[in-house]
Amino acid sequence: MDFFATLDGVDTNHVVLQTIGSNRWTKTKGVTLASCSNQISWFFTYCRLASRADRIFVHGLAGGRLTVSLALAPWALSKCYWLIWGADLYAYRHRKRSIGSRIIEPLRRFVIKRFGHLVTYLKGDVDLAREWYGARGTAHDCLLYTGNTVQIDDIQTEKPLAGTRIQVGNSADPENFHLEVFEALATAETSVQVYSPLSYGNAAYREAVITAGQKSFGSRFVPMVNLLPSDEYQTYLRSIDVAIFNHRRQQGMGNTISLLSMGKRVYLRRSTAQWDLFQSLGVVVSAFEDGIDVSPLPAEVRASNVRLMSEVFSRERLVQQWVRMIEEPNCDRGV
Repeated sequence: MDFFATLDGVDTNHVVLQTIGSNRWTKTKGVTLASCSNQISWFFTYCRLASRADRIFVHGLAGGRLTVSLALAPWALSKCYWLIWGADLYAYRHRKRSIGSRIIEPLRRFVIKRFGHLVTYLKGDVDLAREWYGARGTAHDCLLYTGNTVQIDDIQTEKPLAGTRIQVGNSADPENFHLEVFEALATAETSVQVYSPLSYGNAAYREAVITAGQKSFGSRFVPMVNLLPSDEYQTYLRSIDVAIFNHRRQQGMGNTISLLSMGKRVYLRRSTAQWDLFQSLGVVVSAFEDGIDVSPLPAEVRASNVRLMSEVFSRERLVQQWVRMIEEPNCDRGV
């Protein structure tokens, strides 16, 4: 999360950011940095700060260190705002895979159930948090960070390139189910080029995707294994014609939001929280289950999607949401 960019325009004079090590962050914008050298000092610093804090924003709950710290300071859970990330929530589905997950998962349930606030822009994620973990907190509508927003400059299309360019997935996470998409695209016209961002995720799965992609499409398959700077990645996204996200869960939302804001055809599964979100907004997305059509969206649909996305996923709206959570007492405007 681009924390400081997200809080641009928000009074951060009383914000404390707690991390282990200081090489990733610099003191800026009035934020006090509480940098801890190890996990033990991190825990004691957290307890001290949590006792004094009015609000605690929690992000990255999939790991054990933060979960244990939260569980050992239960008096502070009611003032915790859980910024729900897909990996945090959907860890529930893998709760029995290892001894470590079987130990941590009961602690995660303990803290999530007692969080005072749940923060997301996806109602489906709140519903799952309540179903899976018994979460009772107040839900707050928030885009979370700048990666989930678009600017007018983003809503531009590069000069069309020869052939149809298709993006498959957003990472080397096995839950992208790339091979199913490759099979569905096997009969596509020869001018189709298939791109797969694989710069992070599971290394073994990445190699399997590359092997399958090259076997199915030959030189028309382009694996993207290096992480690009944000502006370069946005330029790449503008060159894409169709994106296919075969996730069974909420994932790849930064990619999805950017592509829809550019008027691209985007495929999702109907069973996902993001499908429900875009349906509720009136944004047209295509269902992977109905088969693949690589033609552009009709002009009127494209224009409507661009307009809706620019209105709903604006940085101005993001700042307003953070101001409301940080500055307004007893904020209860929910998702």
